[in-house]
Parts: sequence; C-alpha cells; structure tokens
Amino acid sequence: MSMSDKGKRAAVAAIVAAGASLGIAGTATAATVPATLAVNQACYITIGKTRPTMTVTGTGYIPGDPVNISDATGTFDEDVTADASGAITATAPAPVGIFDKPGEKADAITATDYSEDGNEYVGTTQTELSFLGVTASKTKRAHGLRALTFKTKWSFSGFPEGKSIYAHYIYGKKTVARQSFGKAKGPCGLLTTHARLYPATPHHREYHLQIDSRRSYSRHASPRIVTKVGLELF
Repeated sequence: MSMSDKGKRAAVAAIVAAGASLGIAGTATAATVPATLAVNQACYITIGKTRPTMTVTGTGYIPGDPVNISDATGTFDEDVTADASGAITATAPAPVGIFDKPGEKADAITATDYSEDGNEYVGTTQTELSFLGVTASKTKRAHGLRALTFKTKWSFSGFPEGKSIYAHYIYGKKTVARQSFGKAKGPCGLLTTHARLYPATPHHREYHLQIDSRRSYSRHASPRIVTKVGLELF
C-alpha cells in the first residue's frame, strides 16, 4: 500500500471520528432546569360568579423568553415574557374548581419556558380552590314542624378564616332567630358541625335565611349566602 493510500485512509478516519463526535453532541439529552414560582393566596374562593384575582410570580427563567403559566384545572392559562432578570409576573382571574358540596381542592400551578438548546425551565407551586357555599342535611327523625328542631349536619366553605358563622332566620321582614355554628377554619374557611335546622320553636314551614360572619343581621353583610330553610331544605 502506498503512503498516499495510508494518508487518504487516515483522513477518512479523522472525518468519521469528527462526525461521530458531532453526532454525540447533537443528541445530548435536554435538561430540566428548576425555577421558582409562587402565588399570592393560600386559597382562592369563588363567590357566585365572581372569581378572585390570582397573582403568580417567579424567577429563574430566560430573560426575554415567553413563559406559559397554567394550572391543573385548565381554567388558568397565561403567557408572559420574562424580564431582564428572568423574573415573571402574571395577574388574572383565579382558577375555578368543580364542587358538589362545600370543601376545598388542591390545584397545581406550573410555569414553563423552553430554551433554544432544548432545555426546559419549570417552576411549580400549589394552592387551594374553594367557593362560598353551605349545605344542610334533612332530618328524618320527625314529621311536620318538629323536624326543624332536630340537629343535622351543616357544611360550610368560603367564609372568613377564624370568624364565627351565623345564620339569621327571617320571616316576613323580621329577624325571628339567630344561630351560631362555630368558627371557619383554614384559608378556605371550612366548617362542618351538627346543629338544629331552626334554633327555636318553629311556627312556619319555611324561613328565609342569611348566613354570614356578623352577629347582628345586616343585608349588607359580605360575604353572605341568602337562601331558605324549611321542611324541604334548600
């Protein structure tokens, strides 16, 4: 074999090696880079059709990059741009949970940014969702007006944390009774207790009812639930 043939083979081998090296670098696995994310409330309480405002903040993203912020319910989806320091801020109506009774549900918030080299910058946080609501079970231990005097299970959510929950019973335009259920607990304002449907001797089949956090009745109390209590509750 001539020296020129050896030189050609060496050159080909060098090219193949260089190509293999480039191929290995081009198929390197993209990395997930942790970023920070936070929300401004521990619980977001929907009152009727009014959703509270959620503010999401984060750091550790690529300056100038678009960042998508979404949640597990699919009801919060915002696109923002990271500032020069890699920080993000988004403000929008809070996510909405689906509830069939008073309570709270955990919700995961995620912010994602993709770099040109395939890396993924991800920040996550968790909050709670709830709504202003109340339910009471029917009593089956008596018939007629007596049924209103027996205790049953009441469940509440969305009331101010640490404040007592009151029921104001109204007949006509007059407040005829009041009942205290106890204090709402936790950031979602939850309470489950057993109490009478009507805390006095009933004289009517049905009463209008306002539930709020004020000891004295006021039609301006907020938040409040206005409903009815009777032999066919709610």
